[in-house]
Amino acid sequence: MHNPAFFASIFALTATVLQCAAVPIIARPPMMDMPAFYQPNAVEGPTDHPGSSLARRAAMSTDDAMNVAATHIMAVTGMSASDFAMSDAHTCSMSGITHYYGTQMLMGLPIANAVTNVNIGTDGKIMSFHQSFASQDALDCAKAAMSKRDAAISADQAVLMFAQSMGLSTADKLTVSTTDAGTVVSGASFANQPIQAVQKFYQTDSNNVVPVWDLNINMMDSMNHWANAFVNSQTGQIVGTANWVSDATNELGSGALTKRQQRNQQQQQQQRPTQQQQQQQPPQGSAIPAATYKVIPMGQLSPTQGPNNGFSVVTSPWNLQASPFGWQNANKDLSGNNVIAQSNPNNAASIAALVSLPRPKDANQNFQATFDPTQGPTLPANRDAATTNAFYVANSMHDILYNYGFTENAGNFQITNNGKGGQGNDPVIANTQDGSGVNNANFASPPDGQPGLMRMYVFNTATPNRDGALENDVVAHEVVHGLSNRLTGGPTNANCLQTLESGGMGEGWSDMFGLMVSLPDANTAATPVITGAYVLNNQKGVRNFPYSTSTTTNPLMYSSLTQLNEVHNIGEVWCNMLFEGMWNMIATSGGQKTPASQLVTSAGSNTGNSDLMLLMIAGMKMQPCNPTFIQARNAIIAADQAMFNGKYTCSLWNGFAKRGLGVNASSPGTPGAATFTDNRDIPAGCTKTFQ
Repeated sequence: MHNPAFFASIFALTATVLQCAAVPIIARPPMMDMPAFYQPNAVEGPTDHPGSSLARRAAMSTDDAMNVAATHIMAVTGMSASDFAMSDAHTCSMSGITHYYGTQMLMGLPIANAVTNVNIGTDGKIMSFHQSFASQDALDCAKAAMSKRDAAISADQAVLMFAQSMGLSTADKLTVSTTDAGTVVSGASFANQPIQAVQKFYQTDSNNVVPVWDLNINMMDSMNHWANAFVNSQTGQIVGTANWVSDATNELGSGALTKRQQRNQQQQQQQRPTQQQQQQQPPQGSAIPAATYKVIPMGQLSPTQGPNNGFSVVTSPWNLQASPFGWQNANKDLSGNNVIAQSNPNNAASIAALVSLPRPKDANQNFQATFDPTQGPTLPANRDAATTNAFYVANSMHDILYNYGFTENAGNFQITNNGKGGQGNDPVIANTQDGSGVNNANFASPPDGQPGLMRMYVFNTATPNRDGALENDVVAHEVVHGLSNRLTGGPTNANCLQTLESGGMGEGWSDMFGLMVSLPDANTAATPVITGAYVLNNQKGVRNFPYSTSTTTNPLMYSSLTQLNEVHNIGEVWCNMLFEGMWNMIATSGGQKTPASQLVTSAGSNTGNSDLMLLMIAGMKMQPCNPTFIQARNAIIAADQAMFNGKYTCSLWNGFAKRGLGVNASSPGTPGAATFTDNRDIPAGCTKTFQ
């Protein structure tokens, strides 16, 4: 129990701490909305500078490219080498582009939301450079306010201040320990696992730089928040919070926990998946035992398509380049290096509890539960069929995305990275029939090295109820949240799709990949695509409009963003732009498209849809943290210039411009612009293909 005098002393302290600008000096009252994570606008910097002459070297290594990036940052900004630090860097095997991500430093600590990314081409030239660094005035003010670097508030006190601001119990007896990863606070009843705490600085929206505790809190609440909270370590004020969980729709059902579930979860402790799941990696290559799965195969959508309720038996469908161990481990169940899948109706929440749950298991690795559409999802055979399908789709997405650039060094989700870079111990934990909600699905994307958590829910939109894990585009949608969050801003920065606009694009990318991996071969540019029709049991699906190249069927334009204030609605605008671009690219490639079932082996096949997949992933790596539509558009087009020598540039411009994101489109971030304004101009040298 913490004495109320502790909180009184913290509030008193806020009155004496030096501030350079007027800001609130106490935490928000309990149960009020928390202040959102603040990401300053990314400024695009020059790509050439007299001080970055190293950027004229050709055929350089990743280390050389990292030196080029650091030299360029110092030359352009006037910083010294101690003023920033690299957070991530890798060279993409698909594009040859080296991606450098850095963080501004102050007094030896990172400034959480002062970041940069530099992209270096295969010729050693800087392709693009963005930064959101704090101003020198803000840095000077922060230094003047700090008599010493040590926090006035301890990590456990910061956790309690967060709890009080959320209206949560502060009666817990917390313990603090130090590990190789930093400070860990244990014993919080509102958290599913011990809370990681790191000292940093943080930019506020009033141009202050303040010292903070960066708290990683996997919360035990009905909304499945995985919070990244920033608590001023001098005052206790909550200055920003991000949520690492993305939902499939904005129609979330009730997810209230029973008291029994709460008590059970309070007893659970965090545990690495490797402790139970990676007992022994199976052999590689041809020595991997075969496995069969009765599933809805990639390229199909749901039980409403095809014979046998949409199900087919597939044998050893893994791609050895992406999954050299196959998909299973030595347990002979639905767990492996990439994905650990289980049904979770009782809402276990910690990683330790989830990997300990029972899951389909067979000594011969035959996972062929028969789905009965006349019965509800909880029928054991239906439950196992759904869990098998989730395991299959999540693994299939792992392999597809791997072959298009989401590899170990880019931050993908795997237990072991087999010496190929990145952080391991982070498979996708895939829950079906998760007990925390209904009528939705979500994916939590913490930084590289921490497992992704996918929750698929039951939908009560039909009789009998339907299982969200049986609609492949919905499962793929969730997995792609892990992709876009890991790639944008680098794999260790999970806060780079937190603004309304960038978070909306996150939803749009997820929809786009979902429809691409389930697109019927017979579809043409004139065929509209509906997302979520099976789970909602209607032909409208979970979005406001079908995805379509017809402006009558789907009237959304860039200017629609002015009236939209919800990420899924914004995502519809972005996805439809990409949808337009895909069909233009297919036309440019001679009308050729790769069947969805063959995408895993078709990277670089010169078909429009597979090439768009390459460009979207390359663009995510190139764009700045919390990009705008304009910045994301530019990144995709720059990727085309680098990877295909501009083959698809005009196709992409026509797709974007048709929906208002033309050359001269403007946004509230554009000087002199107050709204999102359509422009349908395309660059000189391109021919307009739309009316």
